[in-house]
Amino acid sequence: MKKLLSLVLLLGLFSNSYSEEMEDDVSFGIGLGIPYGVFGANVNYAASENVDLTAGGGFGFGAGLRYRPFGREDGIRVTAFYGTNSMLANPTTNETEKFSGMNIGVGYGPFSNGWDVDVMYIMIPASMKDRIKELESQGYVVSGDRDNQIGFSFGYHW
Repeated sequence: MKKLLSLVLLLGLFSNSYSEEMEDDVSFGIGLGIPYGVFGANVNYAASENVDLTAGGGFGFGAGLRYRPFGREDGIRVTAFYGTNSMLANPTTNETEKFSGMNIGVGYGPFSNGWDVDVMYIMIPASMKDRIKELESQGYVVSGDRDNQIGFSFGYHW
């Protein structure tokens, strides 16, 4: 919760500090999925007509780039992200372990002022697979998908 509050405060401070010239090059969003730190906020910066630098935070974090082959006006994009992409939760103790890795995907959405959606190929990190083996060797039962998988993200940018 502290991280989410810190991110919201940082976004608020940043939104008041950028100039009008930057207004067309920066967008903010909220949503679900890897680009939003699982559940949280996201900021995009248009480094060029075709490339956006992006970072998000919430329950986790994520940073990467989006390539727009047809420019900013067309919403089609290819995305590469590094960030929180898997978690192990212990329902008995309410503890959650987070793991980070690479994610690639395709999506659609305007640079600003609209809804966006991405389909991401989530590359489960070896550290999570090793942790699962460790827990199972200690007698724990671990359920869920252990292999690379497909994920979705949804959000709104303004």
